[in-house]
Order: sequence, then structure tokens, then C-alpha cells
Amino acid sequence: GGGGGGGSVAKVAPPPLTEPKTKLSMPGTLEITLPSGEVCETRSLGLGLRVKKVGPITAKVYALGVYVGTAAQAQLDQFKGTASADTQDMFAAMLTGPEAPEVFFPRILQLVYARSVTQKQVVDAQREALEGKVGDDVLGEMCAAICKGMGAKTAIGDTLSLAWVEPDLLRVYCSKVGSPGPGEAHGDIRDAALVALLFKGFLGLEPRIDELKTSMAAGLGRLWIGGLHGEGEEKPGG
Repeated sequence: GGGGGGGSVAKVAPPPLTEPKTKLSMPGTLEITLPSGEVCETRSLGLGLRVKKVGPITAKVYALGVYVGTAAQAQLDQFKGTASADTQDMFAAMLTGPEAPEVFFPRILQLVYARSVTQKQVVDAQREALEGKVGDDVLGEMCAAICKGMGAKTAIGDTLSLAWVEPDLLRVYCSKVGSPGPGEAHGDIRDAALVALLFKGFLGLEPRIDELKTSMAAGLGRLWIGGLHGEGEEKPGG
């Protein structure tokens, strides 16, 4: 019969993730080109919804997915099958940068907008989170890259991807709704404090999105789908 084995094995990717309240979807994998020129495959581990209270209204602002490079397997293998939202060592591994460059792996925060927001609203949110914690010039560079990429305002489904591509380097990507991948790179900002703070805002002890860490702990097995370690998918508990 036709279609037998013996050929090359098709690459198996984790399925897309969908945020239940907004129905916004994110691909299972994102490929980015690192500053070295190497193409890096990252995989989505989990997602959550960022909401903001405006008076009596709770506004859904964006779904946020966290992607990590497959090089993270070596660092995260010990948590496979046991991870929970309280596994601080696992999230700490996702926050290490220049202090441990030998174990660095690329990672991405991908924001998919659930509403139309203006450039000013996006910039103001970043300033609110980071002002006084990083240099004004660094914050200005990041905001300029975001503005260049997103234009005057977002449409529902537009994405902003904040990629930690080297131990002290942030790369900003933007893409319009319906465009595949992270889109075009609009700026590189070299500042170790900036990248660490951006990710700590979502993966630290006081995360901005409650369900994100739970989702990531449950989805950790997505990093091994396709058997990159010679194993099939594992389904962690919790």
C-alpha cells in the first residue's frame, strides 16, 4: 500500500491556543530570526486575558501568550509533569538573562488586541509600568518602536510581540490582523533591565494576568510535542 513509513517524519507542531473570553487565537509556534541570523522556533505554552477597570466597566484589552524557544527544553525539563502556577523556579528560569547567558533561550510575549486602542493608550500603559525603573532613553526607544509598528491605533486581532532575543536585547514586532507570524521587526532595544521587567510583569510574583501562569504550567508539555527529545507529547497534571 502507499503512504507507508520510511520517509521523513512530518514536523509536529503544538496546536493553536484560543483565549476563551475573546475567542482570539494564537499559533502554536512562532518563528523569529535572531540577531545572529539563526531562525528560532518558539512554542506557545499558555495564554491569558489582560483586563483593565475603567470606572464601573471591565474592559478586555488583549490576550497575551508566552512563547519560548525549543532550547528551553533543557532548562524546563525538570518541571515537566509537576508544574503549577506556584512553581516559582520554573518562572524564574524564564526571567534569567545576562546573569546566566549560557542557559539563555529566546522567549516572546505576544499581545493580541481584543479592542481598538490608540497609540497613546499603548505608550501610556508602558510608561505607567516602567517609568522610573528603566532609563528614559530606553523607554523612549521602546515606545518609538511600538508606535512605528502599530500605526495610529490597533484593530481587533492586531499583534504586538515583545521578543527577548539575546540576554540583554528586546526586539519589537508588530503585525496586522490576519497576517501570519510575528510580523515585521520595528526596533531593537539593548537594555537588560527592560527585558527582565517586561517579562517579570507577567511571570513574576505579582502577575498582571491571574490565569496566565496556570495556563503555562498546564501547557508546558507543548514544548516537547513532536518528540524533540525522542519522546512524544507529555501532558502535565494540573
